[in-house]
Amino acid sequence: MKNTFDYIIAGGGCAGLSLAYSLLNSSLKNQSILIIDLDSKKSNDRTWCYWTEQPTHFDHIVHRSWSKLAFADDKGELVSEISPLRYEMIKGIDFYDYMWSEISKHPNVEFLNARISDIGCNDEQAYVVVGQVRFFAKKVFDSCFNLGRLQSIARNDYHFQLQHFLGWVIETKENCFTSDVATIMDFRTEQEGQTRFFYVLPLSQNKALVEFTIFSSNLLNKNNYEKTIKKYLNEQLNIQDYTVKEEEYGIIPMTDAPFPEHPSPHIIPIGIKGNGAKPTTGYAFIRIQEQVKEITTQLEQNYEQIRLKSSKQRFKFYDTLLLHILEYNGAKSKYIFSRLFRHNPFKIILSFLDERTSIWNEMSIFASLPFIPFLKALYQTKIKTRKNKRYKELISSQNQRA
Repeated sequence: MKNTFDYIIAGGGCAGLSLAYSLLNSSLKNQSILIIDLDSKKSNDRTWCYWTEQPTHFDHIVHRSWSKLAFADDKGELVSEISPLRYEMIKGIDFYDYMWSEISKHPNVEFLNARISDIGCNDEQAYVVVGQVRFFAKKVFDSCFNLGRLQSIARNDYHFQLQHFLGWVIETKENCFTSDVATIMDFRTEQEGQTRFFYVLPLSQNKALVEFTIFSSNLLNKNNYEKTIKKYLNEQLNIQDYTVKEEEYGIIPMTDAPFPEHPSPHIIPIGIKGNGAKPTTGYAFIRIQEQVKEITTQLEQNYEQIRLKSSKQRFKFYDTLLLHILEYNGAKSKYIFSRLFRHNPFKIILSFLDERTSIWNEMSIFASLPFIPFLKALYQTKIKTRKNKRYKELISSQNQRA
């Protein structure tokens, strides 16, 4: 294998493969590309869900689509039509298979199944280290990040939570599911002072993905996830007889800590590392597709430094307030989400989560929410910001004296 390429993509997950696909469907399709990943992506390790009213490049591999969404809490279930939006699900294995079937048509793309030990650059180019070998490129697109390192960066100055989940695809003997309604949040489970809910995606009347999701700082052991899923199936869905067909487990960081967007003109973070996931929801698929489209366009136009789109300041502010509540007062979040969904049209909520609402929409949403938790979050966040600023100034002055 040669060691110099036009582009190197570090990480062959959703962001890395989406970028390769985008480049190969552009005027850059003949550029040499190396994709490096420890995993060859041969299993159905996850699902991606998103909502859209626009066609995408992946409509033909959508596994299931819903035009109705449900929210549930102790008051019962609330169902809403969301058309012209569609809530869609893509299985990981279908995405990987399709992407590689397209990428493999291009002999200028190579794949290396290996662990990356370092990524760096000089004035002229970037490099990726695998074992004792360095691979060089004009640009390296990096989707690899260390969760522990991110948590340590966020610890003093920012908010940090984990969205972690265990999901089962179950099959029942009887028809137990309303196949045209996807439940995006069901809070009918003990909260334990955290944000805990279930996510139910019916694949048919007798088959569904049932996922237990938690927002917290610490993970559970597997037995605790499984015990809670069994209890939910038994007590809330009245399902006792079922077979577990598939299982998925995931961890997504939820933080307002800034990832290094532009550490070098030659190294460009992508995916979650490039702020491709909404901090307070974890939804990333459509944001990543928009991100890789921006990158491809800028490369085609010979931009020296790639500029990734960032959220508007007011949406960053909203995320910070909610993250503060989730981190320090998680027991309140069930009530907040209940007020959100019971007092606002689902389509407006989805637009808000997509950061596409007007200030007037947002004022209406906030008027429906309990104001005391957000007022406390605003006050405490300001105090934290001031303390961190004073601390940084103190350290800086001590370093200058030294």
